[in-house]
Formats: sequence, structure tokens, C-alpha cells
Amino acid sequence: MSDSGTQTPVLPISDAVCLECVSTLTVAYCHWSLLIATYTYVRVTLDHTLYFIEHLTKTTGKLKNRNNLLMKLAGSSWDANTETLRTSAVALCYSVAEYCAPVWSQSSHTGLADVQLNSTMRLISGTLRSSHLLWLPR
Repeated sequence: MSDSGTQTPVLPISDAVCLECVSTLTVAYCHWSLLIATYTYVRVTLDHTLYFIEHLTKTTGKLKNRNNLLMKLAGSSWDANTETLRTSAVALCYSVAEYCAPVWSQSSHTGLADVQLNSTMRLISGTLRSSHLLWLPR
């Protein structure tokens, strides 16, 4: 307690709901300095415009790495049939892509993740790059 008789409330902070500052950007314009920060909340990177461009860029990078693993599996002699590739893609790629998807699904940058998921579907089905999206399995 302080001398004035009021007590400062102590709030519990859990790791799951904690906002942590990831990076800051300082913009100087006409003798004004703006500090723009991005935060991570439940492993989703929030920017000041809520376009989720940084989060979707990270997700795209993860999907590229996992697609490379699937390509190695498809090109190996481990009897990787379509069912094995599909199961691996659901476990590796779609779990990453669908994490918190309702939060960022209305962003204009979702095409970044869609390109990688289309690549995953082409890899599973064995189709070429020129195949239409309507022909890919859903």
C-alpha cells in the first residue's frame, strides 16, 4: 500500500495471452518521430494496419520449407504414394496454414499462403504447374 491508501492492482499475465513486441520502426517526418511496432499475440504477428503482411510472410516461409520436405519425400524411393503425401501435407502444411486463419482470412495478402498451398496440392496430385486450380483436389 502506498501512503495515499490506494493499492496498485497486480494482474496475472500468462504466456499464452501476452503481447510481446517483436520489432519497432521509427519514421521521421516533418520534425515528428513516429514509433511503429509489431506485436505477437498467440503466435500471430500484428502490425499497426492489421493487414497481417508480416505474419503471412512468415507463414509463407514455413510453407516453402515444408513443401521442400514433401518434394524430397515424393522424389525418394520410400514408396511415397498419394495417400502418404496427402497425410504428410495435412500434417505439415495445412496445420501451419490454418492456424488462426479466421483472424487473418480477410487480409488482402492471403494470396501469399494460397500460392504455397496450391503448390502442395500440385505436388500431391502429381499435376504440372499449368494445371487449372479447379482441377486440383480439395
